[in-house]
Parts: sequence; C-alpha cells; structure tokens
Amino acid sequence: MGKYLEKLKVFMKSITTSIIEFWHKHKNDWKNPKFFTLMILPHDTSNVKKIQLNSNWFKIFALVSIIFWVSSLFMFFSYFSLKNKIAYLEDVEKKAIKQKLEMENLNSKIQFLETQLARLQNMDLKVREMVNLEVNSSGVAFAGGNSNVKSDDMTKVMLEKAENLEKEIKIREKSMSELIEYLEDRRSLFMATPSLWPTRGFITSDFGWRRDPITGVTEFHEGVDIASPYGSKVIAAAEGIVIESGPDAGYGKVVVIDHGYGIVTRYAHLSASYVPVGKKVKKGEVIGAVGNSGKSTGPHVHYEVRIDGVPINPLKYLFG
Repeated sequence: MGKYLEKLKVFMKSITTSIIEFWHKHKNDWKNPKFFTLMILPHDTSNVKKIQLNSNWFKIFALVSIIFWVSSLFMFFSYFSLKNKIAYLEDVEKKAIKQKLEMENLNSKIQFLETQLARLQNMDLKVREMVNLEVNSSGVAFAGGNSNVKSDDMTKVMLEKAENLEKEIKIREKSMSELIEYLEDRRSLFMATPSLWPTRGFITSDFGWRRDPITGVTEFHEGVDIASPYGSKVIAAAEGIVIESGPDAGYGKVVVIDHGYGIVTRYAHLSASYVPVGKKVKKGEVIGAVGNSGKSTGPHVHYEVRIDGVPINPLKYLFG
C-alpha cells in the first residue's frame, strides 16, 4: 500500500505541474473565452430556448472533477495506508507486551533458580566440610551481562542464563546424590561397626595369648571375656543379620551376627538367646542374656569380632 501511495503522490505532482503549465499556456484564453449556444427545441417548435455557455465553465468543471477524483484517490489510499500502519503498530505493541511478559517470567525463573542453586551449593559445601570431603568446584560458566543489547538479544541471553542455571543445578543435584550415597554408605558402615559394649561389666580376660582358666594350657584367646551378673541383657554391638543362634559345644549358647563388610560378631556362654537365625537386628537391640553355659568358670559373655574370618581385638571398636 505504501508503494501505491508514493506512486499516487508522484501522479498528483505530475497533474499539478500539468495544470500549471496548461494555465500558463492558455491563460489568455481565459480572458477571451469562447461561447457556446445551447438551443432547446420543444415539440411544437413555437418557443425555442437558447442558453449561452462560457467555455471557461467547462474548463473549471473539468479541473474541479480532476482535483476531486485525484483527492478522493489520495484520501482512499491514505486511509488504507494509515489503517495498515495502525495495524502494524498494534502488532508491534502486542509483541512488545508479550516479550516483556516473557522477560519478566524469565527473570522470575532465573531468580528462583539462583536461590535453589545457592541453597544446594551451601548445603553441599557444609556437608562436605562436616565429613572432610573435597569441595566440589565444578560448574557451568555463565556469560556476563551487557546493558546495550537489544531486547531480542536480551531474551536470548536470559534464556541462556536460565539454561546454564538449570545445568548447574543438575550438576549440584548429582553432587548431592553422590554425597548422600557416600553418607548412606558411611552410615551403613557405622551401623555395621561393632562399637557398642555387648553388656555392662568388666573384662576378666583380654584378647590374645593366655593360660586357659580350666585346662591351664596356653592358647590364643580370640575375643574378650566380660563378666556381668547372670541374666543381664546382652545387646548387638552393631546392626546385622543373625546367622547362628543356640548351643555350640564349648561356647554354650551363642548368637552370631553377620554385619556385612566381612564383619562378624560372636556372643557366647549365654543363658538365653532371644533372636532366631535370619532375623535382622538393630544396633543396641537385646539379643540374649548373660549366662554360664558351655566351658565357663562363671557368668560372663565371651565376645568376638572377626573381619573376613580373622579374629580382631574388639577393644579397637568399642566406644566408652
């Protein structure tokens, strides 16, 4: 429509120039106009009417007609051109509003992601410091901002920033998952470590070589003997699964627990066993009572710790 309007303007300019040239060329004719006589003859031919017409009138009529039609065309095309411009401006305004809303939403999303990322980073850092782990410094590089970029470019920059934040959050979430897995493994190992005294009392025989109190023969004592009143509670030194429960020759009544990680504990000379084979016991759970069964000189618990089948001094793991 704009092209047609330009062509129309050129055409009107040409018409105006032609009219001016025509005026300069025929201005003398306006001073000495020609006259035309219009005769009206009725049917009876009795009264003939004559009308004398000035040629200038025809010229004026023609000029006015040309100006009218050209002006009408100009106004017509101007109207549609203006209508198109208004429609274009309305479209631009709608796009600007939409873009503004998108940028506001993006900005809100970025602020939310930045908050989440900061929370994850702080949590990751604190937990790693607590458990003496190396701080994870890996991350995604962020592009610097520029206040001179266009709105379209700014939207792209914000989108890129949001994507980078999401990537960084995924990295941090992965790091946290690895950390949680590590802590769960450490917790599992801690719960499987026989760190509790199986009963309250005092040690009457240490781990290592000793003279057997009954036979008098020197032999290796594979655990510790803890003297305690008959019937006192005996607890699991760590979490695990019962793999033996009941009488076992010279050990009398025993409970043997597999804690995983190759760790096994034995509780011997009991007066009673409260847990069946296959039961999963918690750390500190009561599993039996102090007794004097088997090869024994008095109420006590013979307590052993084995790692991969090798007897280890239980005192290395006992707390308090």
